[in-house]
Amino acid sequence: MRRGISSCILLLALCLSAHAESKATGRSNTGSLFDGKRPAVPEEPGGLPPRLEFEMRFTEGSGNNFLDAEESGALQLVIHNRGGGPASEVTARLSALGPVQGVTHDEEVRLGGIPVGDSREVLFNISADIDVTRQDLRFLVQVLEANGYDADSAQLSFSTRSLRLPSLALAQFAVDDDKEGLSYGNNNGRVELGESVEVTAAIQNGGRGPAQQVEVEVSFPGRNANLSLLNDEYRFALGDIEAGGYRTLTFALSPNKRFQPGSIPIHLRIAERRPRFHAEAGIDLKLNIVQQRPAEMVIVGTEAGGTAADIMLVSDVDRIPSTGTRNPDAVAVIIGIAEYDNPDVPPVDFALRDAATFKDYLTGVFGYREANIIFVENARKSDFDGIFGVRGDFHGRLYNMLREGSEVFVYYSGHGAPDPDRQQGFFVPSDVSPSLVKLQGYPLQLFYDNLAGICREKKTGGVTVVIDACFSGGSEGGSLLGAVSPVFIQVDNPVVPDERFTVFTSSTGDQVSTWFTEQKHSLFTYFFLKGLKGEADADGDGGITVQELDDYLEEYVPYTARSLRNRVQTPCVISRDKQRVLLRLGK
Repeated sequence: MRRGISSCILLLALCLSAHAESKATGRSNTGSLFDGKRPAVPEEPGGLPPRLEFEMRFTEGSGNNFLDAEESGALQLVIHNRGGGPASEVTARLSALGPVQGVTHDEEVRLGGIPVGDSREVLFNISADIDVTRQDLRFLVQVLEANGYDADSAQLSFSTRSLRLPSLALAQFAVDDDKEGLSYGNNNGRVELGESVEVTAAIQNGGRGPAQQVEVEVSFPGRNANLSLLNDEYRFALGDIEAGGYRTLTFALSPNKRFQPGSIPIHLRIAERRPRFHAEAGIDLKLNIVQQRPAEMVIVGTEAGGTAADIMLVSDVDRIPSTGTRNPDAVAVIIGIAEYDNPDVPPVDFALRDAATFKDYLTGVFGYREANIIFVENARKSDFDGIFGVRGDFHGRLYNMLREGSEVFVYYSGHGAPDPDRQQGFFVPSDVSPSLVKLQGYPLQLFYDNLAGICREKKTGGVTVVIDACFSGGSEGGSLLGAVSPVFIQVDNPVVPDERFTVFTSSTGDQVSTWFTEQKHSLFTYFFLKGLKGEADADGDGGITVQELDDYLEEYVPYTARSLRNRVQTPCVISRDKQRVLLRLGK
């Protein structure tokens, strides 16, 4: 027994001695338990670990929330160490969750250590090639630490979009024969022999995507010594042109008294960074003919998805008059729907252009504040619900914007469709199939009922509704109801439940609304705007009443529809006060 106690005392003494030696020399005495390595524990006093957190932000070049073809983006991470100890050998990783085509990205960035309370910023470059297609992509975002103190992972989701093509063309040109610095001009707007003139040409991108590094080379086929060129250079670098945008170039020339024949042919070679988008254009500059002047040039935007053929000289109704009227409390809703998700639904040509021009009239002619205009292109069903409300609840965006006494203006251009069983009309949002319109569309009667409820509760002033749509099941672009007889369906007019309402519609319930292709507007909207410019002011007193505009539309819309399309189109006006003044232009 005594020997056992002595052995224990000896063993304890040896352990204490070994511990003292280890402490004195700084060597570990762990032996084979850890294979000569220290455990993964931070070396800070107290052994506190790091705690990594990060914030992330995805950006792309155009700001449209898509990574478009040929576009670059980036994922930015800001990594914080909010723990009690330093983080060692931090690595950020970006990994695709699923297949990815046409997109390249940085996969890993090593950051080294991050001290307590410090932060690091890291950028992952992400880019799409020219042939990328529409994809919904997901990525796993990780921040890893050498000792296992990783941050919680996160996911990044975004969509790619295929190449949106530009389409370059000559939009229009103008001539100045009295330009300062040029000689022999007489300011009569004509190109005449012996005088010098300056030509301004507008190059427009009528496509859906931006044009890059646009250059134009101007040449003169068949030119001889009788035509003098007054520029040092006839190559023009225009830079990038956004979809619907334009750039101008100017050059000067002078035909002498011996110049023949009666016009000057001019050729424009329009180049873009990518050869597939090059274009050609020509100007036949006629002599002794009054030409448009540069101050008269007005370039209008093209429809989304338009081509060079859609670009035109400005319509007369696109030149917006100014009345000086101010109506700061008036509120408007403008909806234009040209494109539909269902490929079987024909597009509505000029709907977006009609809507945009109507907005310009409300601000420039009626004096509405732009902030008081709800403007929606290619509206979805959720947009209708959010603006006008749903059945039993009309407290949406329009309701919230109105003040007591505010005037209300609503304009719609797009498809309407019938419910053949009940002979009721529906607005067709862009995400709705006309064959399911009674389940998914926005009922015309609900629109009027909710609008009336809004106006009664808010005690608004006058309400003007303009609907450029037909509800018969037909359209200028083709039938909306493939399984329905081609005989157009008669749709009952909804009941307008409030005496403050004045409602203009482009056609009756069994007709088709016509496009005025030559003016790049719908026929009804074109004459409605033309009437507002003063054409409808029959008595010349400077005020346009409901009756005057009704008479004007009744005179011109049916006649033009017959002459252009051999079609019957009768606009309809519903109002209890046809002497109400819609607009005062002043004398």
